[in-house]
Amino acid sequence: MWFKNLLKWLLQTSTPMKGWTWPHILALLLSIGLAVALICFFRNSKRRTYKLIIFAAWLICIILEVLKISSACYDPSSDTFNFQIWCFPFAFCSMFLYIPIFILLIKKENISEAFEAFVGFFCLSAGLLMYLNPAPAISVTTIKFFQIQSLIYHGLMIAIGAYVLAYNRKKLDIYFYLKSIPVFVGCLLSAVIINEVCHACGYNVYAFQLSRWAQPCEFPILQDIDVACRNMNCHWLFVIFYGVVFTFGMLLVYILIYFIMKRNLKVFKSERLEYAVFSIKYNHKKRVQQRKNNKK
Repeated sequence: MWFKNLLKWLLQTSTPMKGWTWPHILALLLSIGLAVALICFFRNSKRRTYKLIIFAAWLICIILEVLKISSACYDPSSDTFNFQIWCFPFAFCSMFLYIPIFILLIKKENISEAFEAFVGFFCLSAGLLMYLNPAPAISVTTIKFFQIQSLIYHGLMIAIGAYVLAYNRKKLDIYFYLKSIPVFVGCLLSAVIINEVCHACGYNVYAFQLSRWAQPCEFPILQDIDVACRNMNCHWLFVIFYGVVFTFGMLLVYILIYFIMKRNLKVFKSERLEYAVFSIKYNHKKRVQQRKNNKK
């Protein structure tokens, strides 16, 4: 009963949220602030702490996604659940629900690095793309919770993606980027298989916006190419082009991040910053110790 009451409360509606209004800008600033805080205070942390931070962000995203799907499938008028196959989360941004599981479970760092690189490059870029072009995510719905969920979800993608890259900054070479490509290809092929199998079973899904039976891809430029490939009955050609575009797009992101972290941005090697962080931690420990002494 309490869960259904929660869903009814979450299904409250309002006017569609417009992009670059104060809620959107505030959420973006909070995401950047969280990323900066994680980088400054935890970039040199132990691997156990590093995984714990990823787990916390992943768990928040899972809870929000479960509530979102439950709300979308719940009908308050009849007080029933009607699961729709299109609610199945397998969009490009949805990979943040799956990939961190491999980071958390795989103990061998050489293997885990492939999934970490994917989170660092692909998930970070996906979160930024949503914030730069928020209309498809927050302006198409009137349900408040869906708008807020999208802002929090993509904001955590930005923060964790940036943190993962900062944590692995000493490994940030071209090989680290190349490790992310097999993970991306695996996700891409999984999306194609899901689209085909679900259609064969009588359902239409929109995994990775690659279904040839659903609407064309919503990404600019790719949409026109998708329509052209459909007219030529060459959907497989669009899938290849889709993969190549995102692979080279992430290569440009890697080059940009590489020069920021390794060449220009001295914040990662700044002695002043190291001293500031050390002072904050030292003063905190000192205050804690004083409190313990006062209690005695």
